Amino acid sequence: MKKFLLILFTICINPFANAAYESNFSQTFGNFYIKERKATVSEHLELGIKNFHGVEVTYRYANLYTTRESRIKFTKKWATFGNFSVNTRAEYRSFDKKSNYWRTRLILEGTVPLSENFSLWGKLDPRWSFKHSGGFADSRHQIGVKYRNLVVAFEPRADILVTQWSWKY
Repeated sequence: MKKFLLILFTICINPFANAAYESNFSQTFGNFYIKERKATVSEHLELGIKNFHGVEVTYRYANLYTTRESRIKFTKKWATFGNFSVNTRAEYRSFDKKSNYWRTRLILEGTVPLSENFSLWGKLDPRWSFKHSGGFADSRHQIGVKYRNLVVAFEPRADILVTQWSWKY
């Protein structure tokens, strides 16, 4: 019954969560990695070091719909509690057609195993951007189901973007 409900949830969520085309590639070489994502209107390439003095350092180049972006990211894992983790990230975003700025994040992630092949996962990701003379806060949250066996893996998800609050500093 549990598997039936998970499959039903996956079928219902997937057409609404990500109807556009997307393909992903990633490869790890010891402490280094490369990731590529191609979607309907954007693509990006990431090169990173998993552990540079306790910090993950990543360079990302993105060809977005109307602009190009270069981003350097510094991610620190602060705590892990079983299948849950607390991370922070600071990143500098540089664009060819709009203003550059710094952004910080608090990243709370967790996974709940439901069976040998299925798990439910979630991510809370409040973000603070420092542009011009003020700051802006938004939040990107995700929830999904992961299915993985020796032959196939899929991970449908729903993204929730909250953009209703801001402050001046």
